[in-house]
Amino acid sequence: MKTPTLAQGEKGVEQQNAASAESAFFQEILTRVDRGDWAAARRLAEQALVVKALRQQARLLLWEICQAQGDPAAGIGYLRAAVRETPLIVRPS
Repeated sequence: MKTPTLAQGEKGVEQQNAASAESAFFQEILTRVDRGDWAAARRLAEQALVVKALRQQARLLLWEICQAQGDPAAGIGYLRAAVRETPLIVRPS
């Protein structure tokens, strides 16, 4: 199966086509995770970090991937970056 590519920066790419490519790329990452192919999933998720629309999901997925690979420190780094970009709001109880 050929891994989809991200067409970042190409002129004339319609937003709908770009969103479709991003979705297919992210789905490929999830497929690799489901197969337990952690190295390939990590490599693809790290590539997804350059695409703003995928960055938050990629960081959260990288947290999971790094945990599975026995690299919790890197996973926490991705989690912290995700929270910095989109802070969690906790309501007092």
